[in-house]
Amino acid sequence: MEGDRRRRRQLALLGHRPIVDAADDVLGFEDYASAIAELLDDPMAGRTVVAVNGPPGSGKSSLGHLIERKLRDRRSARRPVFWFDAWMHDDADNLAGAFVARLLLATDPHRSTLRRWLRPLPLGLIPPGERVRRWIPLLVFLGTLVGIVLGLLGISFPDLLQSYLLPAAGGAGLLAVSARFVFTTAGSVAAFVRNPEVVAGTGALEKVRDQLASFIRQATPADLPFVVIVDDLDRVRAPAAVDVLEAIDQLLPNDVAVVLLAEVDALVASAEIKYPAAAKRSSHYGERYVERIVPVQFDLPWRNPAWSSAFLERRAENYDGADARVSEAVAPFINGDHPLPPRRIKRVLSRVRLSMSIAERRGLLAPGTGIEPAHIGKWVLIQERWPGLADHFTSEPMLLDRLESCADDEALAEALESEIDASAAENQRIRGLLRAEPKLGGVARALVLFEAPDPPPSP
Repeated sequence: MEGDRRRRRQLALLGHRPIVDAADDVLGFEDYASAIAELLDDPMAGRTVVAVNGPPGSGKSSLGHLIERKLRDRRSARRPVFWFDAWMHDDADNLAGAFVARLLLATDPHRSTLRRWLRPLPLGLIPPGERVRRWIPLLVFLGTLVGIVLGLLGISFPDLLQSYLLPAAGGAGLLAVSARFVFTTAGSVAAFVRNPEVVAGTGALEKVRDQLASFIRQATPADLPFVVIVDDLDRVRAPAAVDVLEAIDQLLPNDVAVVLLAEVDALVASAEIKYPAAAKRSSHYGERYVERIVPVQFDLPWRNPAWSSAFLERRAENYDGADARVSEAVAPFINGDHPLPPRRIKRVLSRVRLSMSIAERRGLLAPGTGIEPAHIGKWVLIQERWPGLADHFTSEPMLLDRLESCADDEALAEALESEIDASAAENQRIRGLLRAEPKLGGVARALVLFEAPDPPPSP
C-alpha cells in the first residue's frame, strides 16, 4: 500500500495534475489554504469573492483543491462545494448560462428527497443522459404503489378492478407524470440558461436570483456558507470570463463565498474587450471593473526560490539509484537566479529525467566522455527557459564555445547583444547561466544530437 502511494506521488511530481492531498504539498500551500478557508467561513463577511492570482502553472488549481479540503474539514464534510471548470465549458453558447446550469445540477442532490420529488428541476436543465435516470425512481415507486393497491382491491372486487380501478390508476399515473412538468422549480433560471440576453432584457434577473438563492439555501446545512470555486477562468475566450463574473455578481445570493482561480490580468483584458468604449474613455477601466467584483486578491509567490529546492528534495525522497542524479543535474541552476512556476519546474525535471535516460542508453554518460549530469541539466534549462537561444545553439553548436570563452562579463554581454535578441533582464540571466560551471561548449554537439563524442586519439 505504501509502495503504491509512493509511486502515485512520483507520477504526480512528473505530471501537471494539481495536488488534491495535503500530504503531497511541498510548497507550503496548506497555510494559504487554511487562511483563505477561514476567511470564507467568516459569518460576518457577507459576500466574499477571493481571486487567487498567478501565471499559468503557478499552482492555482492545487491551492483550490486544498481550500476545498480545508473547508470540509473545518465545519462539515457534507457541505456542498461547487467546482466549475470554466475552460471545460468554453464551447457553450453562453458561459454564464453553463455556469448557472451546472450550479443548479450540483446543488440538487443536496436537497431533501421530498423537495426533489415535489419540486424537480425543469427537464431543460437536466442533461439528456440524466433525464431517464432521474425519472426511474418515481416511475418505479408509482408502479409499485399502484400494483399493490390494485392487487389488494382486485382480490376483493374483481369486477370493480376492470371497470373502474384500471382507468383510474392510468389517470392517476398520467396526472403524476404531468405534475412533474407543471410543478417544477427554477423556471426562470432555466429560461436564463437557454437565453440570458432575453431574460436580462425582460427584467427577470431578480426572479433568477431568488430561485438560485432558494436552491442554495435548500442545499446548504445551517450556518455553512455555500462555496463556489471557479477554475481556469483566465483560459476561456474573451469576453466569456466577464459573463461569469457578472453572473456571480448579479445572480448569486449575498451569503455565497466564491474563489476565482485565475490570472487577474487576463480578467482585466477580458473586461476591456467586452466594453471597449468604456475602456477607451477611462484608463485602467478593466482593473477597476475587476476590483469592484473581486474585493480580495491573493498573489501566489511563485518566484520563491525555495519552491525549486522543495521539489528537488521531494524528488530525492521518491527516487533512488541512477534517477537520483536528476536533482544533481539541475540543482545548481534552477534556484535563485532562475525562478520558475511549479509546473515549469516539474516540466524541467521530467525533461531532464528523459534526457538522462536517453543519454545513458546512448553512452553519453560513460566514463571518458566528459559529460556529467550537470551538463544535461544546464542544457535542458536553456531549452526550457530560452527555446530561441537553444535553437541558435542547435544550429550552431560552436556559438556556445564563443560565448563561454568571453574573457569577462562585459565581453559576454556584448557578444550576446550581437548574437541573441533578448531583453536586458533576460540577457543578464543568460549571462549568469553561461558563466556557471560546467561549460557546455566542448560537449554541445553531443548534447544536441545525443551522440557520444569520439574518444580522444591514442598517443
